[in-house]
Amino acid sequence: MPDNNFNPNSLYPNINNGQKVGAPPVSEIEVRTMQNDIKSVQRGEINPVPESVLPPMQDKAPEFKPETVSSSDKVQLEDLPKKSHTWLYVVIILILALGGSYYFFSGQILGFLGLGTMNKEVVENNNPVPKTEVPVQQIPKSIHQSFFVNAQDITEVKIPSFNYDNFSTLTKQAISTKAQAAATLLEVGIYDEAGSQIAFSSFLPVFFPIDSTQLGTWFNDDFTFFNYSDSKGNWPGFVAKFKNTANLTEASSAIKASLEVQDIKKFYFSDPGKFNAFKDGLFKAVKTRYAPALSGNFSFNYGFFGDYFIVSTSYDGFKAAVTGLGL
Repeated sequence: MPDNNFNPNSLYPNINNGQKVGAPPVSEIEVRTMQNDIKSVQRGEINPVPESVLPPMQDKAPEFKPETVSSSDKVQLEDLPKKSHTWLYVVIILILALGGSYYFFSGQILGFLGLGTMNKEVVENNNPVPKTEVPVQQIPKSIHQSFFVNAQDITEVKIPSFNYDNFSTLTKQAISTKAQAAATLLEVGIYDEAGSQIAFSSFLPVFFPIDSTQLGTWFNDDFTFFNYSDSKGNWPGFVAKFKNTANLTEASSAIKASLEVQDIKKFYFSDPGKFNAFKDGLFKAVKTRYAPALSGNFSFNYGFFGDYFIVSTSYDGFKAAVTGLGL
């Protein structure tokens, strides 16, 4: 049972008398704690005996405050010296400042390097970022444009490995599957496997020996291949165009010298038989050259009309091609 006659003022008589507490001895100071009070009560002492401890040297007399009783024996933060509080605040402020600086500057640097931005959808939804397909650069294809002014029926053939045998076989097949009215021209696009127009400098040498490099300096790559159909059969031919920089006199003379000494049977889809020697011809006031077949039913014809080089395996086909060019 607690003592009802217990007077707390008896613990601090000097305070109640208005007297100041003198400085304690330098060697030690008595501190009252809750643990000491409990021990004093256990020993039957009415007045608790403070415990003697050795404090650090102080120039200023310490202030004594009644201790607040709590369920814990830990010293509260407010009982620490004010200097300790100041250093604690400084440390906390420094930590916050350093943390904020690191977050800000590291974000700026990583953002500058392109590493600091994260895709929120990936983090939240755990979905992969769709990759942007970079389109592969395509090499422009050689695009064919017909030299004929009037629209013609058109078909095409792709030749994987361009040589005479492949050209002859595949072109005949393409023509045979295309319905063609009599006495008309059917234009045939000659392409490689990738869909590019076969260059004329690669096309002509499969029929007779001629320098492809020299052809490339004279003619444009694009050319028009055609088939003329009549009651006698199919008659292939082609039109090539000279470059603006070509010397037409030199080119026409070189082609004449090479072409007229060769076997011209390759220009036909079937064996035409033998031919007579080349002769001069004339069409629309333009000189031409032709070689009549021994059978007398057709002739091989070629000529130079302005900047066009025209070849046809029949005379009627030759005239149709010149007309188709608008000449």
